[in-house]
Amino acid sequence: MEIYGYKCFNSNGTNRYGKRIEEGKIYTTSKPIKYGNDGHGHHFCENLEDTFRFFVSDDSNICEDVCICKVRGFGEIHEREDDRVVEIDDGYYGLYAAENLEIIKILTREEIIEYGLNLYPERAERFVSGLKLSDDEIELFKERYKNSYRVLDAISYYQLNDKEVYSRRIGLKH
Repeated sequence: MEIYGYKCFNSNGTNRYGKRIEEGKIYTTSKPIKYGNDGHGHHFCENLEDTFRFFVSDDSNICEDVCICKVRGFGEIHEREDDRVVEIDDGYYGLYAAENLEIIKILTREEIIEYGLNLYPERAERFVSGLKLSDDEIELFKERYKNSYRVLDAISYYQLNDKEVYSRRIGLKH
């Protein structure tokens, strides 16, 4: 079995254990594969925007200065069913632990932003709520998703620190 996806690393290209990753290299484990903090295997997500949920680089709950890679998991692979799929059915899925993980490509910032600009709104909302954007990038997302209040509200809340945006929207519904 093989599955393609994405994985976040520290901005210097290291994982949480300090091991540096290299583009084109395959990482393998001989331990039993199990998803989770007490499991073994190389964890990754099918969708780039979902990686932010598992990799927060500071106390703000938004990723900044991360290295994002396109990866291929293969060999024994375990999938984790994400509870949020059942609860709100907004497209969270594809969380894996793999016996082998190939780092296909370290993405450039431009590739990451282009990816986010081509998502449907529910996924774009997760993207902008998880990755710290520059002022210019915020403007690109505002223009691209100008007809999606969900994305615009997420930009206001997560990127512009407008903590009242959701309560104002609730007030509009009454």
